[in-house]
Amino acid sequence: MGETEGLFTELINNLKRQCETYSELSTLADSKKDTLIKGDVKLLEDITSIEQKLILKLGRMEDERNDIISRIADDCKKDVAEVNVGFLEGIVPVEKTAAFSEQKNKLEGVLLELSEKNKINESLINKALEYIQFSLRVITEAGRQETGYNASGGSEKKSINFIDRKA
Repeated sequence: MGETEGLFTELINNLKRQCETYSELSTLADSKKDTLIKGDVKLLEDITSIEQKLILKLGRMEDERNDIISRIADDCKKDVAEVNVGFLEGIVPVEKTAAFSEQKNKLEGVLLELSEKNKINESLINKALEYIQFSLRVITEAGRQETGYNASGGSEKKSINFIDRKA
């Protein structure tokens, strides 16, 4: 287990950066909620663009974390599938224990917070979509009827829709 201490330093730093980035996503989730409530489509697009960039950044950090975990597994002569948080907590060097636990707990907390905010935003988005569908139904079904006479002298009623039903 020669280089394990250095690997834990890398892992702790990686977890710290991931936590900071997830915190940024959490802050954006708050902004997104306010934006959804206001119905500001342009700002929502901007927020979504920033979120996508952060998610790509997190993907790179996750790849880096997986590489560190693989190197820890190799150093401990374990299969990478056997390396989980419990295993890591059992082998973390004593001087790194507090920092590792702190980052793990912070990350768990921010992920839980983000998950709750995302559920709220998902609900707001679904309500907005329901409203849009309702509005389209009202508009497509609301039309005035024209009356006229057909070739045989009977009356003919036509409904005029403002928007094609397929919309």
